[in-house]
Amino acid sequence: MSIEYAIILKDHGFTSITDDMHHTIAAYDHEINGVLFDDNSPFIAETSETLRQPSNFNCLISCTLPLKPGASMYEATGYLINMWYRWLRQKSPVLENIETMRYNGGIRVRVLTISKHTACSIEFIIINNN
Repeated sequence: MSIEYAIILKDHGFTSITDDMHHTIAAYDHEINGVLFDDNSPFIAETSETLRQPSNFNCLISCTLPLKPGASMYEATGYLINMWYRWLRQKSPVLENIETMRYNGGIRVRVLTISKHTACSIEFIIINNN
């Protein structure tokens, strides 16, 4: 069962989308697309999709990440988590939660990150088209 990120955000004072959160969502959208699709990426950049969802506090950003042929789900999950810690995560989060689970034949990775002034909830869906 998934954690209700909207409740946690509310408990930390995030009850509406502020200008800071809009900037954070835009920054994560940009960074995700800049970081996850290097030469070593197991994901197909051309068919991946990143959607901003400012009205959905449980998932402010949704990313669908189709696997390249021959890429394994578990290697892709490890790659994603490694890129999160190496490039995407906030330097000093007040709270950070990462959960992974099987999801419709793929893997769903949900991230909640909260800093002193802003927050973001991100869902990555890794799908196998092979």
